[in-house]
Amino acid sequence: MRKTVFAGLALLLVLSTFSPIVQADQTTLEALLADPTASISVGSLTFNHFTLDTFGLGQGPSPSDVTVGGIALNGESGLQFTGQYGPGFRVFNLMTFDVSTADSSALLDDATLAFDAPPILNPDDPGQASVESLIYRQPFFPRFDTVGHLLVCTEAPTNPGLCQGQNKLVDHAPFMEQLGPPGLVELSSAHVQLEISVDLSTLVFDPADSIAKIGQVDLTFSQVPEPATFMLLMTVLTALAWQRRRPFYKRRSQNRPVNAA
Repeated sequence: MRKTVFAGLALLLVLSTFSPIVQADQTTLEALLADPTASISVGSLTFNHFTLDTFGLGQGPSPSDVTVGGIALNGESGLQFTGQYGPGFRVFNLMTFDVSTADSSALLDDATLAFDAPPILNPDDPGQASVESLIYRQPFFPRFDTVGHLLVCTEAPTNPGLCQGQNKLVDHAPFMEQLGPPGLVELSSAHVQLEISVDLSTLVFDPADSIAKIGQVDLTFSQVPEPATFMLLMTVLTALAWQRRRPFYKRRSQNRPVNAA
């Protein structure tokens, strides 16, 4: 009975840590841009201070047509951007925002970037789709201290660009020191730049000739394991190990010879 209880606790712990869960906090990019105090919360993380610029380089969906929601995926928490970035028109969107954790025992230590762009496999397709993220230590200005760089993109092998003609749909990177001695970095807050582009290249072509598009972008952050979660995991593992050893000790005691009187 106790073995079943301990196994159940271990399963619940694993599921609560790694199962994908979409959070309820969701709004439009337009709402986040219009209100300087607007924010999205996911667990102990808060995302705020959103900005958007196109620099006249390309179109893109209206901010009112872009949904921004909080997500928890594979033990990481972050944001999901959903909108119609292509096909058939050039896109350049540069978004910035801040992320911070309210839990001093769960600092940010790496990030994962992913998107749903269809891989461009046709060598005659001149298009390209990419999302690039730079993550900076706070305060952002005036140091511009980068601790993370992530890039996902798709492009034909005959049209090498950011990804050198490769298809890269997911990128993951730990935060690393850039200005000081090499080493891993843990942060309580960070400034994030997210650049979404479709069919921006030195080639002159009609975007209608390409399948390049982006419909969803996920940027999530992992945090240093909280002491309480770590201790719970160790307690469950120790209990399971003890339950496995008990039958061995029980058999030894049963087989031990009884000394004659």
